Amino acid sequence: MILLILILIALLCVYLHISLSWHSIDVISLEAEEFIREKLDPAFDTERFRSYIDKLLQRIDFLDENKVIFFTPFYDRKKSQSSLNAHTGLPGQKVIIFTPGWAARLYRESFAGKSDGAITDLFAFVLGHEMTHKEQRRFIFLFGRKRVCAGWLREISSDFGGIRKSGLSAGRVRFCLEKEILEREGRRQRRYGSKTVLRPHPTWEYRMKCWESGRMTRELVDKICRDCGITDRRFCDRMKRIYAEKPAGSMRRAG
Repeated sequence: MILLILILIALLCVYLHISLSWHSIDVISLEAEEFIREKLDPAFDTERFRSYIDKLLQRIDFLDENKVIFFTPFYDRKKSQSSLNAHTGLPGQKVIIFTPGWAARLYRESFAGKSDGAITDLFAFVLGHEMTHKEQRRFIFLFGRKRVCAGWLREISSDFGGIRKSGLSAGRVRFCLEKEILEREGRRQRRYGSKTVLRPHPTWEYRMKCWESGRMTRELVDKICRDCGITDRRFCDRMKRIYAEKPAGSMRRAG
C-alpha cells in the first residue's frame, strides 16, 4: 500500500511538472532550442521556425483544441532527442509533443528550394497517429503478452488513423518512413518484436505489412493476437470490439 501511494505521488509530480513546464511555451520550449543549437544546428532561428510551423499547422484540420509543441521532457534521455519521436503527453493534456529532432528537421526543410515533401507528409501522418491515440485512449489493465498485444493493436490502429487523417496513401507514408526514419536511424527499430522477446511497439515492417488490409479488420486483429502468442478467444473477441473497424473506415491504398 505504501509503495502504491509513493507511485501515485510520483506520477502526480510528473504530471504537474510537465503541465507547468509548457503553460508558457509558444510552439517550442527553451530546452528544445538549446538542445538543437548545441547538438543539431547552431544557426537555428526560433522566429523563422515558429513562422514556418504555424503555416504548416494551418493546413492541418484535425488538431481540434490540441497544441503542437517541441519539447524535451525531463524523463527522456538526451541522446534520443535528435530522433523523430512524438507522444500525446499525459491524460487530459491537450498537446501533441514532438522531440527537438523534429523541429530541427522541419527547420531545415524551410530552406529547401526543391523538396519531395517527405518530412512534412511524415509529420502530418505522425500527428494523425498521435491524435488517434488521444481519441482511442482507454485504460486496459493487462500483463505480459496480453499487454504487449493490446499495445500492438493500439499502434497499428493509430497508424490507420494517421493515414486517414493526413489524407495520404499507405504507399506514400511507407516512402516517407523509409526515407526519413528507417534510413536515417539505421533501421534500429527493425529489432523490435522478435519471436523471443515481444516489445511494446511492433517493427515498422510489421506495421506496414498490416496496412495492406486497408483497415483494422477482425481478421487482422486475429492475426496480431496470434503473432503475439495469444490463444485466449475471449481476449481476442474483446480486442475486436475495441479495435476492429467497419468497412467504411478503409483507407486509400494507391500511391
